[in-house]
Amino acid sequence: MKKPDVLSDRALLVAYENAISPSKQWKVDLDRVRRKAVAQAQRDADVAYYEPIIRGLKVDIESYSHAAEVLGNNIQQAKAEVARMKALSIKQPWAWLICAGHKDVENRNWWIHMPPLLNYPATPRRIYVHASKTFDVEGYEKLTLQSYDPDSPIGKAIEAITPIKFFFRGAIIGEVDIVGCKYRYGDENNNLYSPWHEVGMYGLLLANPILYDKPIPCKGKLGFFEPSIPSKE
Repeated sequence: MKKPDVLSDRALLVAYENAISPSKQWKVDLDRVRRKAVAQAQRDADVAYYEPIIRGLKVDIESYSHAAEVLGNNIQQAKAEVARMKALSIKQPWAWLICAGHKDVENRNWWIHMPPLLNYPATPRRIYVHASKTFDVEGYEKLTLQSYDPDSPIGKAIEAITPIKFFFRGAIIGEVDIVGCKYRYGDENNNLYSPWHEVGMYGLLLANPILYDKPIPCKGKLGFFEPSIPSKE
């Protein structure tokens, strides 16, 4: 009788591993599939969570882009507005005294901001001086009848001033720069102020005046205004 073959221990181990390897691989594959599914679910959850946020951010970006564009246009418009010279209507004889270089302050009861950019209404730097149709007769008489030092700014102005009938009115008679604005309280040293600056008034500080040889007829308005005359540009 033939003796049956007996598998060695190694042969048994190999046979066992071969028998269970499919089930082990199945578990490994299942774990891999499960991890992929969990990762995909997390990604889907993240997308579901962040997608509305991203959409909102896109809307915000578009909104901010539009706002930036509008702001840019407003800045350009403000610059263009400032670039266009405005006029300020001033009664005679003060308009002439300014353009002729005698009066370096224009008294007002309102404040202006310097520099002008983005201040509304925009305050011009260089302006046309418009002589209004109204003549300040009382101020003219008070100026010309007072005692004065002929070497003082006011004395020199009185020496140069003409009779009322020679003043142009209802026209632009020159230009001047506005270089600042300050208030005069009255208790400070007089040397800190122009003799033309009245107490309790805001003074527009003026420089570089020009008096036109030929005034330009023009209708005046209150405050700074854009005159209906050909542009200097």
